[in-house]
Amino acid sequence: EQGASVAGANSGWGNKQSFVGLKGGFGTIRAGSLNSPLKNTKDNVNAWESGKFTGNVLEISGMAQREHRYLSARYDSPEFAGFSGSVQYAPKDNSGSNGESYHVGLNYQNSGFFAQYAGLFQRYGEGTKKMEEYYLYNIPSLFVEKLQVHRLVGGYDNNALYASVAAQQQDAKLYGTWSANSHNSQTEVAATVAYRFGNVTPRVSYAHGFKGTVDSADHD
Repeated sequence: EQGASVAGANSGWGNKQSFVGLKGGFGTIRAGSLNSPLKNTKDNVNAWESGKFTGNVLEISGMAQREHRYLSARYDSPEFAGFSGSVQYAPKDNSGSNGESYHVGLNYQNSGFFAQYAGLFQRYGEGTKKMEEYYLYNIPSLFVEKLQVHRLVGGYDNNALYASVAAQQQDAKLYGTWSANSHNSQTEVAATVAYRFGNVTPRVSYAHGFKGTVDSADHD
């Protein structure tokens, strides 16, 4: 499926979800180009809207770098007492190294309150989805040997008042001549509050990245 935008915000082919699947009382099973559980939390992490070339300025973009769409198989459970979950598997691409990834999501909602957890576990590179913003890192399996990302989001939304808080932790082991066996970790948090007045929705966000660990040394 191809998204078309008169503003030129979409690029490439198959830039929307495309899949075949089966849905029933057991849940939903799909295979194709599918959002990851991390990408499913996007609207509650980043409530801002922008165009293709203004996202780094108008959005909480740092936390969004691991939000991808994967050629994968995914299972989503039915909702039970406000809880639902998902698991997803993306096989390796044809780049040579084993770039397969595993994804998990857990959701809860009740009377306007919501909570989401999303996790990514991966070996060797960016898997089946290249990072498009930073072209120097567009070769899968170039630097990342082991990667895991954990994101927790919670908040309240009653169609007028909206508030959310998100925390994300990334941990990676890099390899290469300049970074052999290095351990890299970073943690980010973000919060957004908004209130809807008819067609007007003022909002304010705050995001903060803590001092990360890079090559076993602390850097800002």
